[in-house]
Amino acid sequence: MDASRNTDVHDAWRTIENPVEGVQLTFLQTAQETAGARIVLRMVVAPGGGVNPEVHTKFTESYEVLEGVLAFELGGSPIRLAPGTTLSAPPGTLHGLRNDTGSPVTVRVTATPGNLAERGLRAYFGLCRDGLVNRAGMPKNPFLGAIILNETGTYFPPLPVWLSRVLFAALAAIGRRMGGEKVLARYWEPPSQPSG
Repeated sequence: MDASRNTDVHDAWRTIENPVEGVQLTFLQTAQETAGARIVLRMVVAPGGGVNPEVHTKFTESYEVLEGVLAFELGGSPIRLAPGTTLSAPPGTLHGLRNDTGSPVTVRVTATPGNLAERGLRAYFGLCRDGLVNRAGMPKNPFLGAIILNETGTYFPPLPVWLSRVLFAALAAIGRRMGGEKVLARYWEPPSQPSG
């Protein structure tokens, strides 16, 4: 058995990239490794990269800047985060981040609980990697996007959360009937290990 090939498969599962938003995530702890309690990530945000403001209703995200300076929005207020700075975005809190510097920014991110957060990140980053989103980062197939957003309880302004819930639930139901979960499953399951 080629040990380097197993390492490549493991590394490919451990680190995911979103070329649309300029974000790379490395799972330091997966949901499986913590029995769903949390995921812990090392996030590297490229210059000009970031995550548009969003609201999660099913998990909390905590951030600690390790290297660089990050422009962060929490509850509509801009904040600059320097190394060693931490903050938390509890469920229902609008938050987003941007690297407006010329160097990569490294952040430790913890999401609790971890199962839904990990599934959402893996599916969305997979769609981005595979070119299945537009330039704005929206899935080309709105039903796939609705499945991810509905499952993770993630919403974007300007729509109010209650309206987004209704809309995404309806679109996700249609997407599931159309086999959308089978399409997304390739991002949720780790790659199979080659047999020896």
